[in-house]
Amino acid sequence: MEDLERAVHLSLVAGNEVDQATRNNALLFCENFKNSPQSWKFCLELIFNTTSLVVQIFCFGVLQEQILHRHETLDSNEKLHLRKGLMTFLQTKLIQPGSQASLKNKYSQILVLLFKAEYPSEWPTFFTELQSLINSPMRQNGISDSAVTVELLDIWMRIISNIDQEIVSADVHSKGELSHNSLIKDQMKIDCVQDISNTWYMILSRFYSSRPDLAEKCLSNIKAFIGWIDLSLIVNNRFLPLLYSFFTDSELREETSDVFYEIVSRGMDSSSKIDLLASLNLCPILASLNADDTDFLTKIARLISRMGEILLHCVEQVPSEKSKGQLSDCLQLMFKYMNHPDYSVSHQALAFASLYLNSIKKLHKLGQITNDHVEHLKLYLQIIRNKLKYDDTFDFENTKEQESLVRYRMELSNLFKGITQILPELVASFVRLQISNIPKQENISLFSPYDIEVSIYLFYLMGEGLPDAVVKNTKSFFNQVIIDLTDSCAPGHPHRCVTQIYFETVTRYAKYFENKDYLIKILKAFVDHRGILHPHSAVRSRCCYLFTRFVKVLKPQLLPILPDIIACLTNLLTFQNQNGNQALEFKDQMSLLESIGLLIADTNQQYIPFILTPLCDKLSELVAQKPYKQDTEDNPVYTNLLCQIIFAIGTFSKGFPLGLNLQPATAETFGSTFQLILIALRDMPRSLELRSKVVFFFHRMVLLLGDQTFRYLEPALPILMVNCGGPDLLTFIALINQMIGHFKEKFEPMIDRLFLPLVNRISEYTTGQVTSDSEEEREKLEIKKHYYLFINTLSSNKLATILVSPVNVSNFETIWRSIVEGCYFFRDVTIQRLSFSTIRNLILTWGTPGADWSRFTEIIFNDVNKAMFAVPLDNKFNLSDLASDSVINEIAQIQKMLLSKLGNQFIELLKDLVLPSMQFNNGNIQVYTSALGANNAQDFRKFLREFLTAQKDQIRY
Repeated sequence: MEDLERAVHLSLVAGNEVDQATRNNALLFCENFKNSPQSWKFCLELIFNTTSLVVQIFCFGVLQEQILHRHETLDSNEKLHLRKGLMTFLQTKLIQPGSQASLKNKYSQILVLLFKAEYPSEWPTFFTELQSLINSPMRQNGISDSAVTVELLDIWMRIISNIDQEIVSADVHSKGELSHNSLIKDQMKIDCVQDISNTWYMILSRFYSSRPDLAEKCLSNIKAFIGWIDLSLIVNNRFLPLLYSFFTDSELREETSDVFYEIVSRGMDSSSKIDLLASLNLCPILASLNADDTDFLTKIARLISRMGEILLHCVEQVPSEKSKGQLSDCLQLMFKYMNHPDYSVSHQALAFASLYLNSIKKLHKLGQITNDHVEHLKLYLQIIRNKLKYDDTFDFENTKEQESLVRYRMELSNLFKGITQILPELVASFVRLQISNIPKQENISLFSPYDIEVSIYLFYLMGEGLPDAVVKNTKSFFNQVIIDLTDSCAPGHPHRCVTQIYFETVTRYAKYFENKDYLIKILKAFVDHRGILHPHSAVRSRCCYLFTRFVKVLKPQLLPILPDIIACLTNLLTFQNQNGNQALEFKDQMSLLESIGLLIADTNQQYIPFILTPLCDKLSELVAQKPYKQDTEDNPVYTNLLCQIIFAIGTFSKGFPLGLNLQPATAETFGSTFQLILIALRDMPRSLELRSKVVFFFHRMVLLLGDQTFRYLEPALPILMVNCGGPDLLTFIALINQMIGHFKEKFEPMIDRLFLPLVNRISEYTTGQVTSDSEEEREKLEIKKHYYLFINTLSSNKLATILVSPVNVSNFETIWRSIVEGCYFFRDVTIQRLSFSTIRNLILTWGTPGADWSRFTEIIFNDVNKAMFAVPLDNKFNLSDLASDSVINEIAQIQKMLLSKLGNQFIELLKDLVLPSMQFNNGNIQVYTSALGANNAQDFRKFLREFLTAQKDQIRY
């Protein structure tokens, strides 16, 4: 024994004073001991003789392994020895005052595992023995809180709790274990549940005052068992008054709330549930509670919400006066707790509040809404308004607090929008009243900013809750409210929350706004210290973004004052070395640039030089002087400035519509920018930041200049490609795919030269071993996916001939092999879909009249026909997954296409070679080939999935 104890201590307890070799030897000794057949007997003896908690825990671990994995190897005498040993340990050792909680927990776990293995067949007296241990000291000492009694009851409740965890609440996957657990519960109902409930009552009634910790554990026991024992054991005239009294006990009331939550959640038919809730009569009890502990009130709100959810269902199923009365009482409590100052309490009531509102919505559609419902909706509105209002202590700079409140506000907002859909007139009246209370500028100090913010926010939400058609038909209301808001203190309010919601709201309703005078007022507010120049950076940034949306909607109305807007905004575009003195951050300046582009691109191109020329001049200066060559990796000042200017020019062009006929001077300016960028790219070909901005600029110019970009792209693309890697390679492939889609055959000469170098670059980057589930592996998978998208884009845009051009034909077999491998790439269904789609495109291209179809036929026979069946029949392909639909769709289209091109030759090939190799029997082959010829494409796709699923099951079994 001493050797084992020493080894356990050396392996588990000893600190730095023990060298690693000694520790390893101790670990090896312990492992060898645990694997010996008689180790459990030794441990059963040692737990009585050692005083070391660590050794006792180790011994119980050995017993656990024996019970879980080798229990059936024991004979009846050994099993009896194990049972007696554990029960004796409880009687003689564990009940001693001061026993460690960890030891009690481990013991309870082991005893319950043995109980599970042997009850009821081999150990039918388990509960009798356990109960006798509890009753014994009480007969000796009387019912008291003696040390022995308390220890026994504590251990007893731990055992009962473990029975719940192991038998009732366990996540069981085996049918056999599930059946065994059900057998145990059924036998417990016969043997012991009555005695268990009596013990619970004894503990609660005798110890709730002197040992509330015991009473709390007891309530936890009851809560766990409520779901399956006879409910009358708890819901009776003995237990209920005791439980009700605990609502006023600060140490027991939370656990009591949970007990009642489980009681009301017990599954039963609606009539029985109504009777149960009536017998509990909880509403008047809960209404009388006077507590300020938010944790407890949160539990009560949760209980009320659960009762309400159940009663709503019951009223729908059994619409009696009894159930309606209970629902009415519960609703009053719901409104009370929904309006509680603490939002964690209020939040618990929202589930019931949402369901009740949905029920009103259904009744409204049926024309059955009553005055009571309308009054409830009014109450909803006032409570939602109260709860949406920011608390005086709310910290707008605390991101975590903001996130938590945003989620809560979202739920409240959804309720408000729901009411708007039911009775928009009621909501409009309520909102109009709120807006009318917003003061003018001279009275601003008399009102809380949070009252003003919530009033505007409710108006904002109205538009979210109503269809656009309804808002448009009532736009006079919305126009007037916007006017009132603009005349109020809202636009220039010193608190950021008011200012921000004002600009959010005027942007939300911009498309319905018609008053030109007030439009000018709103515009001025946007561009001065109230908006874009607001003292707070978050407001400035948001206003820049909102201004772009505002301009998109109201562009025609803004054109008469365009010179003033441009003059104002261009003063804010201050591209300087990163000196930290800019009024606006770079991303916010980009929003303004896009807004200017939106305003001037169509009919006011004469303003383009005012924006574009200074940027191009600065770019020309940088490229000429090349200060960026002196930048260091830690301080790339001029490289950043260069990248900002390139990005700014591209962003400015985002406002230009597709197909815009640029003035020659403007087109030439963009062309000159291309040339300057090409020089900078040659100067710094490896700068990832520069490369990303250049690619963005190229994306924009392809759309804006079209064919004129060819002469600039041809020298630039090889530079970009040579140094590609990682995310940079992804953006380059995306650029190439855009060009292919945009230019199609016109791009053929350029892509013909780029194709093989790009494919080789992708291959270099994606080959080689990487760590599983690493960022590198995910990056390479994404590049692989882009490769297949690239090949598919070629084949989809009449450029499949690139694959067999004189430059690339010698590598066609390698490219083809990669396409076939993509069909079998089970890790990513997108790659599989793209691969089959590419095959379909190639068949379509090379199967047209005049194409070299004969060259492709051999490939079809050798690879495609096999892949079309081998892939979906593979165990790694999940036919039941919706994502696989796209692959099946491509396979079905390929087969219908081959049938149309090859006719009976394809049918015979399937019959004689392909389908027999896939283990299809003659009957299935006949069914399949008949369906292929008889069904249209849509019906055949459905048939194919069902047929392959059946065939897969047949092969499996």
